[in-house]
Amino acid sequence: MGIVLLPLGALVIGLYLWVVVKGTRWAYRKFSLQGAIAAIVAFTLLPTWDTLTNQYYYRQVLCKRPEVGLHIFANIVLPTDMYDDKGNPKLPDSMNDPQHPFLGKYVFDIRYQDEGSYPVTAYRRLLHGTYDVSTNQFLSKFEDYQPRGGWLWINALRLVLTRADYDWIMSRGQKQSCFERAQFWKMVSDAKSRPFTVK
Repeated sequence: MGIVLLPLGALVIGLYLWVVVKGTRWAYRKFSLQGAIAAIVAFTLLPTWDTLTNQYYYRQVLCKRPEVGLHIFANIVLPTDMYDDKGNPKLPDSMNDPQHPFLGKYVFDIRYQDEGSYPVTAYRRLLHGTYDVSTNQFLSKFEDYQPRGGWLWINALRLVLTRADYDWIMSRGQKQSCFERAQFWKMVSDAKSRPFTVK
């Protein structure tokens, strides 16, 4: 699929570079060096302003919210035979299934919700946490965000691509997080086990 899309991508980039060269030359003839510089800046920001703005909002606003990160709200002491030699709780894989809560009460859940306004403030809110099904109260919560805005120029390709091709392009690259990858997965693990860890 990617090989099929390469000629189309090369054509789009080639046409844009042609417009950049022609536009910059016109600005230079019309307004001298300052005009050429302004044209280059404008042509650089034209396909990227929305993504740059969304990334700034993501890093400087969303990732600095106080709810971001791991929060432990309760500590449940388990019977001694439910801990290993290092004091770590032995939690079943079925704990992720609301139909089979751990000890009939506790479920580790993963939720997400798309919020904000496209293209500047759009984001995905990720929530990993252990909650008590009897009270619907969280024992732990790990909250993180992913940017979902920007890339307006990619949306223009919807006119010439199938939905599958478009989704393939948009799925390329590593998903972003407010945390480093190793730290992210540790917090996910801690959100599941820490409420049952002996202090």
